[in-house]
Amino acid sequence: THLMRTRAAGGAWVTQSLEAAAEAALAASGPAEAADLLRRATAEPLAPGDRTRVERRLGQALLRAGDASGIDALIALRDRSADPAERADLTAEIVPALGIRGRAAEIEPLLRQSAAELDPAQDPGRFALMTAGPIHAATYDEAAGLRDKVAHARELLRTIDEETMPIWLVRQDVATWL
Repeated sequence: THLMRTRAAGGAWVTQSLEAAAEAALAASGPAEAADLLRRATAEPLAPGDRTRVERRLGQALLRAGDASGIDALIALRDRSADPAERADLTAEIVPALGIRGRAAEIEPLLRQSAAELDPAQDPGRFALMTAGPIHAATYDEAAGLRDKVAHARELLRTIDEETMPIWLVRQDVATWL
C-alpha cells in the first residue's frame, strides 16, 4: 500500500487502512508483510485502546512470520497492561511461542503471576487456564520438575468446584498429560 511510503499523518483512516491491508496479508499467508504494515501503523498517533490492538496484532503477525521479536512485543504489551484479564490473555498467547523457541524457563513465572492477579470467583476460566498452564510448560521443558508439575496439576484438579468453575475442557486437556 502507498501508505507505507508516507509519514505518520495522524488520521484514523490511515491506521484503519493499514490494519485492513495487514489482515488481507495474513489471510494470504503473508505474515511478514502484515507485520511491516502493522509496524507502520504503530507510527501513527493512536488512542490507547487502538495502540494496544495494533501492537497486539503486530506481535501476533511477527510470531506467525517466525520472528521471535513478536514474543518481546507481546511481553512488553502485557507488562504495560493494568488489566489482569488482558494480561492473562496475552500470557496465553506468549506461552506457546516461548516453549517452541526454547524459552521454557520464562513460562511458569508468567503463568503464576497471571494466576495471582486474577480473582478465581470473577474469572474462573482464565484462572483455571493460568493455574493448569504449568502442565503445558512441562511439555516444553521435559527435564526438571515434570513430576512436581504433574502432582501440582492433580492437586489443583481435585480442588476445582465444577459448579462455579466450568473447566471440563481444561480437565480433559490436563488429563491427556497425566
